[in-house]
Amino acid sequence: MAIATESPMALYGSGYWADHWEYYLDLIEAYTSIYPDGEESLMYDTELRYFFSTATVKPRSQKYVEDYTFDGKSKHILQLDATVFDNDKVKEQEAFRNVTTGLVANEANWQRTGGPGNGRAFTSPAITKLFLLGLMKFSMRDAYGMGVEYEGGRPGWNDAMNGLAGMVGSGMPETFELSELLKYVLSVVKKFQRPLVVPSELADMVDTVNDALDELLASGYEDSEELTSDVPKELFKYWDTVASARESYRNEVQYYFSGDTVEIAAEDAIDMLTKWFDQVQLGVARSMKIGSKGIDDDGTSGLPPSYFSYNVTKWTRTHEKNDKGLPLVNAEAMAVGVFPLFLEAPTRYMKLIVDDQDKMVDMYDKVLNSGLRDDQLKMYFLSADLTGQSYDMGRMMAFAAGWLENQSIWMHMSYKYYLQLIRGKL
Repeated sequence: MAIATESPMALYGSGYWADHWEYYLDLIEAYTSIYPDGEESLMYDTELRYFFSTATVKPRSQKYVEDYTFDGKSKHILQLDATVFDNDKVKEQEAFRNVTTGLVANEANWQRTGGPGNGRAFTSPAITKLFLLGLMKFSMRDAYGMGVEYEGGRPGWNDAMNGLAGMVGSGMPETFELSELLKYVLSVVKKFQRPLVVPSELADMVDTVNDALDELLASGYEDSEELTSDVPKELFKYWDTVASARESYRNEVQYYFSGDTVEIAAEDAIDMLTKWFDQVQLGVARSMKIGSKGIDDDGTSGLPPSYFSYNVTKWTRTHEKNDKGLPLVNAEAMAVGVFPLFLEAPTRYMKLIVDDQDKMVDMYDKVLNSGLRDDQLKMYFLSADLTGQSYDMGRMMAFAAGWLENQSIWMHMSYKYYLQLIRGKL
């Protein structure tokens, strides 16, 4: 291992899975539990490169399409073909092909500064890349500010919900993980009081996101006691602005970084990270109000919902069409849709309350007495009863109850749940 070199490789399939980033903190926690005195060096002195992926996430204006509903009786907006194989990126990688061997060098897998085949592989400290990740996921929260959007074309851990991306869907499991990520980055900056050195392109996005958040806070918007399915105008405006900032950032760094950096003082980083973290907590509380809906589930179980969908209730056509001839649109208003319970949400939510024994016991009791409990086997379903749900959800609805992910005892997620119970000393 001492003389080994890392050679990352990935091939484009069809979209980005929304949960693959969630395991970084597990690895960091494992490392710091053995080398606690190495945390500062790991975070600030370890320079990491950026993977140069041939898959590009499209902006909303190129993936929000108008199409007929499943029954063919009306039209609605779907998010389709969210990513694209970028041939220009392949051409960029060709500059690293060895004329003798015909092989593309590993250097082609790293994002660079400058023009084609030029410049150096751009690097940032580990803490910067975690900060970038936190900002990206924070900017990907849905229009109601609850779940993280599946805007990369694929869902999270439960890949049988592969229709969620098309439903302009989002997931709370990713939000709970985002909460933990922001909390960790905030703790590191507070502990070491060192500035964050970020790409200049990211600094521009930071400014736009913070300005949009300041505008939202200045608007005086507060959630009512009972929330409607229609997304409030103030929240929709914030979502639209932040999503546009994310799309602009991606466009800026699609092929190269400029190589310029901006230093964010520790005090400023702490201030913005605290605001982002607080907004995530508001979204979590909001999700509890919106709740879930299913067989014998009226949304008052007190359990966190896993997923949301968004129905675009007002839109305008862009006068362009996608590759399949469907009209592309810009969303102007949305309403949130709900689903039955899934075990993943309470499992990941327990990470937020693991140190509060009373809340842990309360959550355990609620899961035990919910539709997620198989009383006959004394185990837990992956999902509650999905009878009557839309086939738009994906292949989840192609399975009979008890088969594969549909209301089955899925050992992987069950063991994740049991692990959280153990961590909570239950």
